[in-house]
Amino acid sequence: HARTAADTPIGARAQAMGGAFTAIADDGNALYWNVAGLSRLGHQEVTSTLGSLYGAGLSDNHLGYVFPLTDYQAASLSWHQASQDEAGLGYAEDTFSLGYAYRFGKTLAIGAVGRYLDATTDLDGSRFTEWTGATFDLGAHYVVRNGLAFGATLKDVTGRSVTHKDGPREKIADPSLTVGAAFKPLASLTVAADVNDQLHLGTEWWYRNQFAVQGGAQKDLAQSQGVDGEGWQWSLGASARWKVL
Repeated sequence: HARTAADTPIGARAQAMGGAFTAIADDGNALYWNVAGLSRLGHQEVTSTLGSLYGAGLSDNHLGYVFPLTDYQAASLSWHQASQDEAGLGYAEDTFSLGYAYRFGKTLAIGAVGRYLDATTDLDGSRFTEWTGATFDLGAHYVVRNGLAFGATLKDVTGRSVTHKDGPREKIADPSLTVGAAFKPLASLTVAADVNDQLHLGTEWWYRNQFAVQGGAQKDLAQSQGVDGEGWQWSLGASARWKVL
């Protein structure tokens, strides 16, 4: 699996919860985590991230927009850009995404998102390589009335292939399944877990529905299969929200 900008997690809140967001997906970043969640948002939302990573010439930027179509349908579009410029080596990748979600009553929601990728690499001011590709993801979200919810996503449903400008075509990613569950033991508290090639655990607590803290952990499951992997990675975050009339 060749990691690209399309794989980079979006949204500080979900990342603070250790990436355990598939069964939550209740904000504008659902386009990345579980497109089916868009249908439950119920309002327009703009999301944006502007980042310079590690002080090493790496940047990561994102802009997204969610717009409800009806009470049961929503669409979303986003642009995600990652780049590096250091020591004569320049790399830039843009991912454009368009998603749609539909909700059947109050319980089941489904969605799909298509992605177009465009990347270039420059060396000492000259174009070294350039490639483009397309892929799509599917998502499902199911809410149980007692505060329990389940989610599932299949990313790169038919695999992710790219075509280089000079002709060759290669497959850089296989389909990837993520399943998750979330539970609200209290109205202000959520605990969640996701499983893919990693185990993701997260929790979130809201104070007066305006301020929240998030915590999470994730672990590479390759270790349990006899392959060296990363240990536990911990995360912590905080957020606030307010209504604009």
